[in-house]
Amino acid sequence: MITLFNGKLKATGPADPERMTNLQSIFAEYPNVAIATEPKFLANAGGFSGAAFWRVTTDQGDLCLRRWPAAHPTPGQLRWIHSVLRHAAAKGIDFLPVPLTTPAGTSFVQHDGHLWELAPWMPGKADFHDNPSTETLSAVMQALASFHEAVVDFPHDLPAVAPSPSPGLAQRLEMLCKLRGGELERIRRAIPSVHGSSLADASGCDRLDDTALRLLGLFETAQDRVHDDLAATASVPLPLQVCLRDIWHDHVLFTRSRVTGIVDFGAMRVESVCGDIARLLGSLVEDDAKGWKQGLAAYESVQPLTDVECRMVRAFDRSSTLLSGMNWLRWIYLDDRRFEDMATVTGRLAKICRRLTRIL
Repeated sequence: MITLFNGKLKATGPADPERMTNLQSIFAEYPNVAIATEPKFLANAGGFSGAAFWRVTTDQGDLCLRRWPAAHPTPGQLRWIHSVLRHAAAKGIDFLPVPLTTPAGTSFVQHDGHLWELAPWMPGKADFHDNPSTETLSAVMQALASFHEAVVDFPHDLPAVAPSPSPGLAQRLEMLCKLRGGELERIRRAIPSVHGSSLADASGCDRLDDTALRLLGLFETAQDRVHDDLAATASVPLPLQVCLRDIWHDHVLFTRSRVTGIVDFGAMRVESVCGDIARLLGSLVEDDAKGWKQGLAAYESVQPLTDVECRMVRAFDRSSTLLSGMNWLRWIYLDDRRFEDMATVTGRLAKICRRLTRIL
């Protein structure tokens, strides 16, 4: 039987009883796990996906309980993601939090309209920007290459004939065409309307709107160049395999200069490794030419790239920089999504603006 903190999971405040009831139900599915202390609720742990997290001290060490958003992923998608993680771990990749399984053999629990998983708490901190070095940059790029190498043979449902055009680049070209076809103007018209709305009460609303308008101006200047770039590359055949697709600074944990954790796999899909390389390097070194050269060399010391792939990495980076900001504006101004930390959102948009000025 499961051993609970002081015999039960107790609430820490007036809003907690329902949450504790959910936790009781989840932990009951893991009878071999003994809870040593009360789970620590971490809210969204600094993320924006809608997931919620708890840190749980147990007889098996610290674990992370994750409640996925109701809309994503589906049970089939999460089962596939967990299969990839187990596959990589079996190949010797030791920095991935492979979820625990229940006695029934499942790697997640369905409860209260959500999927829940319990996985090892990965040590380290996402502190590359605080402690940048050639050594840590090489370590993370080699870790990414090692993951790619480990899962290159994981089966997927795309045609066996390879290489093939990148699904991500085709999607970006479609997104850019949609923006140019009228969505951009819809976003522009929506920005002033937030004044006087609930968003106007949020700290930094004016700065958010100013940053959004600046981003729109930079987008209009850069869009033709990126559109031409995507039109020329979206049909280029590339080797495709399982990729993380959302590996960036905050998802890589370091203990000193060693990678001790890579987390958050909700975006995992079949794609070109170029997308992962661009996403990670862009978040770590932005537009530092020396950093890009060192990072690519470190990756290729484990997993060599073709000449075409080397060129495609930049296409992924440029298109991602241009379109990621527009995704945020769409969520905020058209979809009316609200985020707990709007100051961080504004900071991300400002960073995108900074990068776009270097593309021009």
